[in-house]
Amino acid sequence: MLFQSRRERSRRGRRRLATALLTLASLSATALVHARSPSIAMAVESTVTAEGADCRALAVWPMSRPVITQGFVAPATQWSAGHRGIDLHAQAGDDILAPVSGVVSFRGKVALKSVVSIARGSLTFTFEPAATALPIGAAVIRGDAFASVGGESDHCESQCIHWGIRRGDEYIDPATRTVSTRIVLKSP
Repeated sequence: MLFQSRRERSRRGRRRLATALLTLASLSATALVHARSPSIAMAVESTVTAEGADCRALAVWPMSRPVITQGFVAPATQWSAGHRGIDLHAQAGDDILAPVSGVVSFRGKVALKSVVSIARGSLTFTFEPAATALPIGAAVIRGDAFASVGGESDHCESQCIHWGIRRGDEYIDPATRTVSTRIVLKSP
């Protein structure tokens, strides 16, 4: 009888140890997945100010003196009409500043319009009409001039630059990316 109770205690101890190890492995895997998620990565990219509450905007304005001439209008459905970006007042030859650090992912014509795009993670930042001498794959630094307003476009007759942001098939209002945000942690 005494021998069986020791065996039973040993078996229970092994089960507890196995359960604890499985729980630890599960928590570690969950933490690893969340550490690589875009929301965590974007939060890590932000810099906390001296006040400790506000973080810098995820993007800077692509024009040195931004004036929105037409705002973002989300389409009702993916194929519906809308204005999938914002128009900023600009003149031919004006510098376009990189809103984020990334790489030139496209430069050329789309439907006879001169377009330059920057890729940053899952986001694509597109400008029209725009031209650049940088090759595809060239690194660009946030806030540095990487292209200029110019080339062909029927969008706003050389009086603006159209700025769009896309994540996959979803279009995002660029103005929402230029606002400093506040990070608040909430308990689950």
